[in-house]
Amino acid sequence: MRRALCLSGLLLMLAWAPAHARTVTIGSDLTAEAATFQSAPVDSAYWNTKLASGGRVTSPVRGEVSRVRLKGRINRSTLTRKRPDVVMHFQVLRPVRGGQVEAIVTTGNLKLPFGGGRNRLTTFNLQSMPARICVRRGDHVALSTSGGFGPGYPDGAGFQMFGPVAGSAFRAFTGAGKDMDGDVFRGAERSDQELLLQATIATGRDARPFCR
Repeated sequence: MRRALCLSGLLLMLAWAPAHARTVTIGSDLTAEAATFQSAPVDSAYWNTKLASGGRVTSPVRGEVSRVRLKGRINRSTLTRKRPDVVMHFQVLRPVRGGQVEAIVTTGNLKLPFGGGRNRLTTFNLQSMPARICVRRGDHVALSTSGGFGPGYPDGAGFQMFGPVAGSAFRAFTGAGKDMDGDVFRGAERSDQELLLQATIATGRDARPFCR
């Protein structure tokens, strides 16, 4: 009898135990070809607003961006052998009012996927970096660029990380020094195209303190 009671108590404790931490994925399913590119001679940001696959374009939870997968490359110029003078980041954008977003937090400079096959897949482990990229429910995870203009790149570096997908859409914003943390901007819609970026959001114990 005592053993049965102990077993019942253990089962009750397990039933009331907190749910395990989990991760959720937002963004592109990365199946489209990286066949189109965006370029700008100054700072820019790009974020998905609609996905034909039915995938999420914003985070459904509070947590930490733990990993980002990016499909595509930065194109080499036909005018020079030099790399473009550009840096790349990921950025959390929070909808505020009238279709605008606010830049909340930006990663440090990331390694550029320069050249190589156009469908190369690059994975960035953001939890290996000191800065915590926290998100709230409803936040976007964007691709952010700084610079780009220079010899051989008169229109800026070509970020070939976009694919033609009927029914998808992303927004693009360009403005020198206007997409820094705390800035508010809107961006222009690009229909039937998709930013080939997929983010993993860690929650609970899988997220580092401060993002939980």
